[in-house]
Order: sequence, then structure tokens, then C-alpha cells
Amino acid sequence: MDIAVAAANGDSGAAGQLEQAFSLAASSGFNVMRMFLQPTGSDKAMQFAPGSYNEDRWKGLDYLLTLGNKYYVKLILVFVNNWQQWEGPQWVSGCASV
Repeated sequence: MDIAVAAANGDSGAAGQLEQAFSLAASSGFNVMRMFLQPTGSDKAMQFAPGSYNEDRWKGLDYLLTLGNKYYVKLILVFVNNWQQWEGPQWVSGCASV
């Protein structure tokens, strides 16, 4: 996800790497990718707390979605998991209090 954030913020090297990766995936027959949008509980989280979002991470996600659309690759977005070490259960329980 860091490379997508860099690309979304104008890093042409990062953009080129992502473009190449999506192009290669599409030309190899890939039409679906799963994207894990963790980690949670850090400065790299998509959401810091209920109602508090990391704008740069969402811009990076927009960039990935645009590339997926361009190369006809569908993205399965995983926002949270159930692994204790990735704080998934805490994140889900925190959302229930909103």
C-alpha cells in the first residue's frame, strides 16, 4: 500500500512500478487480485479510529482501483481480518460502538 500512496502523491517511479505490475498481471491472465489494506492501529492504517481516516491511504486505494479498472483486474478489498496480531478483533469491536 505504501507504493500506491507514493504513486497517488506524484512519485513517478512508484507509479511506473505499479503500472508494470498490473500490466504484467493482466497479460498473464490475472483478472482478480486480493488486496489486504492493513495494518491497523498504526500511522499506516486506513482508519485510525471510528470516524478518523487516513486520507493518504484512501488516495492510494483510489490509485489502485483506477489501475484495476484500466487493466480489467477486479480487486477484492480486505479491510480487516480476524488475526489478533493485526488487531482485527479490536477494530471490529470498536466499530460496533459507533
